[in-house]
Parts: sequence; structure tokens; C-alpha cells
Amino acid sequence: PGRGGAATVAVIGWGHTGRAVARRLARMGLRVLANDPPRARRGEEGLLPLANVLRRADVVTLHVPLTLRGKDATLRMVNDSFLRDARRSRLIINTSRGWVVDPRLTCRDTTVEFVMDVWWWENRKLFRSGAEVRLPPIRFASPHLAGRSLEGMYAGTMRIHQRLCRFLGVEPRWQPPGLKAPDPIVVDGRGLSAAEAVAQASARVLDLGAISRTFMKTLGPAAVKPDDGFLRQYDSWRRTWSRPRREFSACRVEGRNLSPAAVAWLQAAGFRVNP
Repeated sequence: PGRGGAATVAVIGWGHTGRAVARRLARMGLRVLANDPPRARRGEEGLLPLANVLRRADVVTLHVPLTLRGKDATLRMVNDSFLRDARRSRLIINTSRGWVVDPRLTCRDTTVEFVMDVWWWENRKLFRSGAEVRLPPIRFASPHLAGRSLEGMYAGTMRIHQRLCRFLGVEPRWQPPGLKAPDPIVVDGRGLSAAEAVAQASARVLDLGAISRTFMKTLGPAAVKPDDGFLRQYDSWRRTWSRPRREFSACRVEGRNLSPAAVAWLQAAGFRVNP
């Protein structure tokens, strides 16, 4: 929690994903501070300077594109200077692009930990096979599993199909198959906080804790040198570890002894809830 009760989350990048994350966080009663310099220059309201949001945030979540140069470059944006401004933060979450985080971070004089779903070696133009990467302190790690749900992959396939049909001047006819509803998730909220109820339901969809423990054994505690064999294995992990994950919105939670706050948090996360 933040010093005033509810945690404060800095959302860096105010595009489609950043806004969607912010809406869910706000529904959970968390304070959201947003930063997006290009949009701020275009006159969008409510966007704050980066140093301002970092110095006030308990958690930082990154939703920026990888921009290599210019005044809004995000390449190595999370560097030691960034961490000094974010020294009150406990978590930095990166689900955007690996190179947004500087692989040369020292992480001195900070207690921050990282949640990492994206990695430097995914960009084969910037990363040299076998180069050593220094790992920051990591709370959770996964091999770029965000977006690899059945619903997400079908939606992406549908968009590609429709755009290709428009380009070819033909009528789009393909439709994704109907997906069977997953089994209900039973959550007994007795003794659980709202956050713990969400964590329990989420683990039934995708056990991030187990994935992270397995992945971290491969990465090692401090540094990794991804060679060609590692890169092939990494691509395999992406394909297999999230199969057949479903979106939270497809899942129904059968609640037992859930508090109103737990119900609200589960719904904000996207679950359908029968309290």
C-alpha cells in the first residue's frame, strides 16, 4: 500500500494498453499517475512529467513502444537515473519491450524488484547472441506470455484476415470457432484480502509463480548469456508454457465467502463473478 493507504501506480505510456490497465487499477481503488510526453505535447490532459510520477509511485508499469532515438526515445529508458527517481517504488513491471530497460543497470541504493515478461534477446537486431546480460532483482519472470491467450490469438488472426481481405478486395468469410467455456474457478475468500483473491483466481488460469520459478532457474541469479540454443529454447517456451490459457473475461469465478472488495477486484481484473 501507499503511504496514504491505497497504492499509487505510475502508468508510463498512455496508449491503448496503458489506458486499459489504468481503468482496471482505478476500479480497484488504486491511484493512477500517467506519463506520455508525445500525447502531453498534443494537449492531452492529466499527463504528468516522468520524474513527477516516478517520485510518487509505489509501482511503475511500462506500456511504451521501443523508440530508438529522438526526444521521446525509450531505448534504455529505465536506467540508473530512472531508478533514483523511482526510489520509493517497490515494483517495476515491464510488459512492453525488453530494451526499454537498460541491461547495464547497477540497481545500487534501491530496493525495487522487477516483473519481466519481455527480454533483450527478443530483438535480434539489437542483441548479439552470447552477449552477457546483467539481470536486475526479479520478483516474477515469464517468457513473453502476455497476449498468448486463445481469445487473443483468435482476435489477432481475425484482424489479419480482415485486413488481407480488404487489400485483396474480397469479402471476409472466416470466423473463429466457438470456444468452450472453461470450468468455473472456485475461490473461498475466507481470510483472503481482495488482492489475494485475485491472485488465487489468476493462478488457476496461469500459474505465473510456477512459471517464474522454472524460468528463473534457467536464467540464473545475476546474469545470463543467451546463445543460439537458448534463443531456440526461449521461442519454444513461449509457444508451450501458456497453452491453452484463457482470458480472464472468459472465466467465471464461483465465490465462497468473498468480501465486497474481493468481488470488486475480481471484476476489475476481468473475471465474471458469482459471489
